[in-house]
Amino acid sequence: MANAPVQFGLALPMVLANLGARRTVAELTSEVLAAEASGFDLCLVPEHHGGPDTALTDPMVTVAWLLARTSRIKVGTGVLILPLHSLPRLAEQACFLQHASQGRLVIGIGAGYQPTDFATFDVPLSSRRQAMSDGIRALREVWVSGELGGHAIRPVLGGAPAPPLYVGAWTAQGIDQAAVLADGWIADPIRSADDTADAAARYLRSTLAAGRQARILIMREAWLADTDAQARATFGPIVEPIFRYYLREGAFARDHGLTESDLTLDGTLADRVLCGSTATMITSITTLMRRTHADTLILGVRHPRGPAHDDVLTAIERLGREVLPAVRARLADPLGSAAR
Repeated sequence: MANAPVQFGLALPMVLANLGARRTVAELTSEVLAAEASGFDLCLVPEHHGGPDTALTDPMVTVAWLLARTSRIKVGTGVLILPLHSLPRLAEQACFLQHASQGRLVIGIGAGYQPTDFATFDVPLSSRRQAMSDGIRALREVWVSGELGGHAIRPVLGGAPAPPLYVGAWTAQGIDQAAVLADGWIADPIRSADDTADAAARYLRSTLAAGRQARILIMREAWLADTDAQARATFGPIVEPIFRYYLREGAFARDHGLTESDLTLDGTLADRVLCGSTATMITSITTLMRRTHADTLILGVRHPRGPAHDDVLTAIERLGREVLPAVRARLADPLGSAAR
């Protein structure tokens, strides 16, 4: 595993259906507070445009709200579509929130891939790769110098540490960029365990070659219930349409060869979704983190059409009580007793 303490996070959904913006904010805030109380270490906020009025369109505003409502858990973007954002504004927001939260801010960025997101801001999709390279370097520079392009950026970090900067990427170029320029790599929940492990190996080689410390954050959709059958019956109808959406939007690799009928918990999603009883979840999570050398696992338990808010609160609390401590203990075991 990478040389960092094992951590667990909560991934917020891009949108919730048929709730209205006010109720969406209230329920998601409650879920983040439950995660904080249950021992989660991190919460990541996505960015999505062109959807219902409950879409989380401004991740930095959402992050600011959640940092103000919490006291221990780290909160950040996961991921913010960097090519769509003003670098001076983002740098100023990050510095302010890092001070205000006493160092609990995390910045997770990505190049984006959905044409709708870029059309909203009249930004060419073709500009995203260069925008990522330029943006990462600019943020690094401004957090040290307090200037960007000869202009003062305020507030300055001063003696405060810069927020960790993570890159969400899947391409070889993006993974190498995360290794060389960023503080860590975020692996999306879409790829298979084999593909994620291969990408993690590339990231580790690149960080070693660059003389940098590795940090691997794996995202996975997840649900916990009393039995495997109950978990699958609840989560299958909710999570399978999410992956079909990813397929339609071009989020899978070009040579995936998949159809929508393949995207079931009994099929292709078997090693992409963490779903089951306490014992199953402990084993599945431990195996995944060992296989990918991940030090952080980000779990997505709420999606546009469910599960219900009260059920999500229960699942978060049970994950924190029954699953995460057991996984931490297994991963800390130098004998690697995954079979226990």
